[in-house]
Amino acid sequence: MHAATTRRLRPTAGGPHTSVLAEEATQATVRAAAKKEASCVDAAAAQWRSQLVARRAGAVSCLSLWPEGGLYATGGRDRTVCLWELHPVKLARKADQQPTAVLSGHTGWVRAVQFAPSPARLLASGSGDRTIRLWAPAEGGAKQWGCTAVLRGHAGWVRSLAFSATGGRFQLVSSSNDATLRVWTNSTTTNNSTNSGAGVGREQDIGTAGWTETHVLVGHHGPVYSCCTRDNWVLSTGADRQLRVWGLAEGNCLKVLPHP
Repeated sequence: MHAATTRRLRPTAGGPHTSVLAEEATQATVRAAAKKEASCVDAAAAQWRSQLVARRAGAVSCLSLWPEGGLYATGGRDRTVCLWELHPVKLARKADQQPTAVLSGHTGWVRAVQFAPSPARLLASGSGDRTIRLWAPAEGGAKQWGCTAVLRGHAGWVRSLAFSATGGRFQLVSSSNDATLRVWTNSTTTNNSTNSGAGVGREQDIGTAGWTETHVLVGHHGPVYSCCTRDNWVLSTGADRQLRVWGLAEGNCLKVLPHP
């Protein structure tokens, strides 16, 4: 019985079963082609959306990690500073992560962001609008940051920022396209900053206390691209291919090292 049935179902050359199999094969090929085409369309749409977002937001040019961990800041061409939570669970999610806070106020490309060393709860940002903005968290927590000071003095883009908390003073160093570095000194000592708390509006808070431009470091022959501090020194590099070492206390150039 089974053998006879098998013989009846066995396709023969040119028989009806051959046509059925050929049709099924054609349909399978069409379905595979349609699926591949849909996949290509989805990929193209995703790429287009990505490019659209990039065109809207612009490049991200700087990054800084909060010394206490769990938070980082970015700045970019869209003139904003974004704060992001650095959390393993959120990083593992496939969905796009949204910033914890978006800080607005600059009118030019944000070229530099830098968190202050602990225990100060402070973020500095420098921009193509030639200003430096200082930000601090409000009483409401990490999602509510406010601008506490705007420092003006540079005649060009602010390229980089570096904090220093040595010698009982809290200072900020900035470099710029105007070929200078500027040293900003806070009126609060580092000893008092330990008990300053995080609230915007407190007189003893480093973020709201007065900042004074104490030194203008002149010597580079072009834009100063980066700076950093170590103990009582400031190091800077620029378009003139020079590494300069400065004394932070006196604002004098101690050494000039030409790049090979």
